[in-house]
Amino acid sequence: MPLRLLFTVMLLLGCFYGLGSYGLLDNNEGMYASIARSMSHGGSFIIPHLNGVSYFEKPPLLYWLSALSMALFGDNETAARLPVSLAMAGLAVAMALFLRRQGNERAGLIAGLMLVTSPVILIIGRTVYCDMLLTATMSIALLAFYRWYVESKLGWLILCHAMIALAVLSKGFIALLLAGGVAFCFLLMENAGRRMRQTFDPRAVAVFLLIAAPWHIAATMQADQFAWFYFINEHIMRFVGAREPHDYYMGPLWYYLPRVLLYLFPWSLLAPILWRLTRYPHALAHEHAGDKTLNRFLMIWFLLVFIFFSLARAKANYYMIVAMPPLILLMALRLDAILRRPYAAKLWRWGALALVVTFIVIASVPIVLHFKAEDLAFLDAIYRSAKLADIALPLAITLASLPFFWYWRRLPEANLFLLCLPSVILLLLLIQAVRFGEENISQKQAALYLASYADQGKLGIYEDFEEISALAFYVPAPLTIIDSASSDLAFGMKQGQRPELFPTLTRWLGQHRDDNAVLLVRTHYLDALQRRLGQLPHAPSFCIQKQFAVVTILAHCSH
Repeated sequence: MPLRLLFTVMLLLGCFYGLGSYGLLDNNEGMYASIARSMSHGGSFIIPHLNGVSYFEKPPLLYWLSALSMALFGDNETAARLPVSLAMAGLAVAMALFLRRQGNERAGLIAGLMLVTSPVILIIGRTVYCDMLLTATMSIALLAFYRWYVESKLGWLILCHAMIALAVLSKGFIALLLAGGVAFCFLLMENAGRRMRQTFDPRAVAVFLLIAAPWHIAATMQADQFAWFYFINEHIMRFVGAREPHDYYMGPLWYYLPRVLLYLFPWSLLAPILWRLTRYPHALAHEHAGDKTLNRFLMIWFLLVFIFFSLARAKANYYMIVAMPPLILLMALRLDAILRRPYAAKLWRWGALALVVTFIVIASVPIVLHFKAEDLAFLDAIYRSAKLADIALPLAITLASLPFFWYWRRLPEANLFLLCLPSVILLLLLIQAVRFGEENISQKQAALYLASYADQGKLGIYEDFEEISALAFYVPAPLTIIDSASSDLAFGMKQGQRPELFPTLTRWLGQHRDDNAVLLVRTHYLDALQRRLGQLPHAPSFCIQKQFAVVTILAHCSH
């Protein structure tokens, strides 16, 4: 089986299949897409705005690219997600080309294949998050740095600085800290002090400043308190766990250890034999797999990033994706070494194991939900709405693929095909599950209902914003948040921006006492809201007009 064909098919499937087939997710994806949408409709490209107020938690590259995509392809889910998916595809190709230039094309294709067939990485790379942009730009920067170290060509150093600048515009100066730290530690271990000074070549530094500096300068000049909030609060205070507002998770030191294995499933199932290979250096005797300098560089890269995020007080499931490229490259080099040895023909057993584990996980869903239905209510709703036909396509693909595997089984690469099947199955099932459970994770349907039912200027959102933030993308006008408890809007609110969008419940009721106003509330808070309405004197009566999985829409009973 041609490995290039397998890589191409999996890249297109993993990065782009069904990209716009489900609504934008609540919380971060809905928020970031709404910021890009406001930019594409004439908003400021210097000061990002979320629901009408300034938002400085992240730099603007993601918003710029998504806004450009929406300007070209319209305000839809595919356009919003396309820049992130292109970044993931670009990273896979860059990794393949990097190892090809090292003289090991097959290992490069394996590395790219691993990236686009790891389901957890695919989830992050198909969502409007900054993390895949950071991962792609910083990884390409470090790959370019290594090529500069090997070839001493200025072009590679300039590319490195340019990509670091884009990484800074993706998620802040953490990119400069991590990339600079990797380069410094590597050159230190190689006793390359003179090369360390050369990394600050004025031409390369000028490119970095030309790309990274203008937005930071412009934002500092245009927005009050930007410098403190962005540079101090969002960088230093977040790392030490003192950022305000405190809306992030703080986990233990070992938080990311199990997640690394999950990130790379099903390829992480190969960890035992890859570890065994590492223990016996003679097994890595091939000139490419045994490149000790490259191995040291990749190991420094992975360990530094892993240790940094493990030490940081603020943690999130998707942060560690930035450490995956060097680990994937290391695994690909070792996997290529295995494929060159006589026992490579037995590798299919690990692919079969991956398939078995995948189907066990799928089959265990109803058992888990039986005992944890309340804790996993959204999964329970998805599972109950699914039908047998929804798993027919993944099963059919699996069964139809096995004869092709059997035909190509004598080729070492055929084993890789078998390892890719779990990813295809999980991706197709995940897309189907998200479609059926869309109301549990996206407020697209609620927004479509509101568009046909109510004047948007008379719509009030009670307290919550982040958990139903996809509304901000689908509802054109800024949302009125009653008694806002939003941490993401807190900076703009404290600055006194758009106070009319953040009234108290009493004030909002007074403004809409006699018109056809509509209240939207998370169903979890419905009883509390109704009690408050019952306690307020002369408050109009609101009746339930429509209930969705997560939210309830109320309107004046007289209407």
